[in-house]
Amino acid sequence: MVSTPRHQREDETLRNIRVAPRAEWTFKTPAEVAPARRSRLRDWAATLPMLLILGAALFPFIGASAAEVTLIVDPGTASPGDRVTVRGSGLARGDAILMWDHDPDLSRAVRVKGNGSFRATLEVPAAFSAGAHQLGIVLASAPTTVVISADLTIVDAPVVAPDPTPAPTAAPTATPTPTPAPTAAPTAAPTATPAPTAAPTAAPTAAPTAA
Repeated sequence: MVSTPRHQREDETLRNIRVAPRAEWTFKTPAEVAPARRSRLRDWAATLPMLLILGAALFPFIGASAAEVTLIVDPGTASPGDRVTVRGSGLARGDAILMWDHDPDLSRAVRVKGNGSFRATLEVPAAFSAGAHQLGIVLASAPTTVVISADLTIVDAPVVAPDPTPAPTAAPTATPTPTPAPTAAPTAAPTATPAPTAAPTAAPTAAPTAA
């Protein structure tokens, strides 16, 4: 039996296929394959951890969400070693942390009262250089998340000139008391001798004349 080459068989097959006129040609657009629907449960499972982390970070301040959080440092300009007053409001009751320049070594815990406010006195770190610095409120669970911050300008402490040494005062020289001149004894004036009084001379009596 003589076998027909394969390419010859394919040519004969193609010749036996009727080709429709172009007017009868139809084209079918392949149906779009719908993307696989993600499971809603799987979406929730992926989102839930992020919601829990965010809720844990913001939990201390949820109670104060209706109020504006404020932080004031008074005075706004100070020198290293000075003491400043810090006031905050709009916070949740409990503990908050004050931190200088995002440095955990320069932090301090404060107690927030039931009305959402606190007041504290802080000492400006002695190592601060002149310029702008920040004091912020951070969360204990996320110490790198600053809820709010306030600026503080540091200036160099004024140099106090030492008091000049007073010049020694010369001791006054005592003036000698002059010796009083001796007073001459007064000489008694001589008493004048009274002049003698002349004795009166009796006037002669006239002799009676005879009648």
